[in-house]
Amino acid sequence: MYLPRMGKQMRKTTTIKLERITITVPQTLIAQIEQKIEHGGYASLSEWIRFAIREQLERETTSADQFFAEDKIAREAWENSRTTEGTPYDKEKWRKRLGG
Repeated sequence: MYLPRMGKQMRKTTTIKLERITITVPQTLIAQIEQKIEHGGYASLSEWIRFAIREQLERETTSADQFFAEDKIAREAWENSRTTEGTPYDKEKWRKRLGG
């Protein structure tokens, strides 16, 4: 799990290629994020957005994996779909169908 900086400099140990994106966000949300930045929870708006994206991706992966672990019928259907030729389902499609 990623933990944001708490007022300390993080050491850069690897180089990660970054890509710039443009998003439109309501000012009220920006104000809430800026408050967290001012209180030392995050170093920048970009850091907060990267954190939020990572958290959401982790939640989606965990939700689908947990679903397959708990639902025997869905797990068996997914496993059968992997061995059946021409079946339109794979694990990622199941994740999307489950909203995760």
